[in-house]
Amino acid sequence: MIMEKKKPDIFQLLFIIPPVIILSKFASEFAAVMGVNNILLAAILGGAGALLGLAFYHVVHKKNQWIKIGAVVIELMVLFAIMIWVWKK
Repeated sequence: MIMEKKKPDIFQLLFIIPPVIILSKFASEFAAVMGVNNILLAAILGGAGALLGLAFYHVVHKKNQWIKIGAVVIELMVLFAIMIWVWKK
């Protein structure tokens, strides 16, 4: 029996990876304020980013390709706005 390789879904990666990277970068900003270890907080925020990205992907994964592209653009715009807002303070 030959196992078929499943093609990876690029949209799933586009929805999950940016929130993980961007939210884990906030750990240094919040670690000093909260008094928590930087690595622990990066892992928690990265996991939260993965859950948010996966939930957002689950909402649009059966939609048209153009809707997926628009959702990725909106997700990135929101993440960059949050990033600018946090680092501006």
